[in-house]
Amino acid sequence: MASGVPVVATMTAGAREIIDADKTGLLVPIGDAEALAEAMCELLDDPKRRERLAANARQMVSERFSLDRMITKTEQVYREVLERRQAGAIA
Repeated sequence: MASGVPVVATMTAGAREIIDADKTGLLVPIGDAEALAEAMCELLDDPKRRERLAANARQMVSERFSLDRMITKTEQVYREVLERRQAGAIA
């Protein structure tokens, strides 16, 4: 997704968490090889859809998984733990 390539994935918990179906990628049922092949063929036949999915995915990845966001979220967790500890909530 970060490379700007459209993604076709199975509906695992992890994939469903990061892929918004038909917005940032395509999801197919687990174990359904025919659905997987069909989804890939659909993308091969539809350059505009490929480009839209790839662009949306790349934007989502840059927003949700950037280094700055990771640092900010990690610092937030540390601050919350320190605040609870100072409040006596953590021994």
